[in-house]
Amino acid sequence: MELHLTTKELLRRLVTIRSVTGEEEAIGKFCTDLLRTIPNTKVQLQKVSENRNNVLAAKGTGERNVLLYGHLDTVPVTEGWKHDPFGAKITGDKLYGLGSFDFSRQKENIGNKGFTHEDRE
Repeated sequence: MELHLTTKELLRRLVTIRSVTGEEEAIGKFCTDLLRTIPNTKVQLQKVSENRNNVLAAKGTGERNVLLYGHLDTVPVTEGWKHDPFGAKITGDKLYGLGSFDFSRQKENIGNKGFTHEDRE
């Protein structure tokens, strides 16, 4: 998996992965695989129940730590979508898809930024 995805590309990939509550196994594997490409990062996929996982990751060593915490699931698909909820259709500067304005942005920040920035004082 490519480590340095653009924000738009990572968000697009996250939205295309079906992750409705109870169906988070694929997005958990995606996030785990992505985090494992980051040097000096320990990653664990923790089984919670059938098709449900937590992704745990730690980078570096030392006394100072940062916890990045969030959820992997989305709400169920409801009627009324004008675009495929998992299609991640981009029109201009907008991306349409289930979770695109939910926690997918935070997952993108954790996966693409939170663990890749240089350690700072």
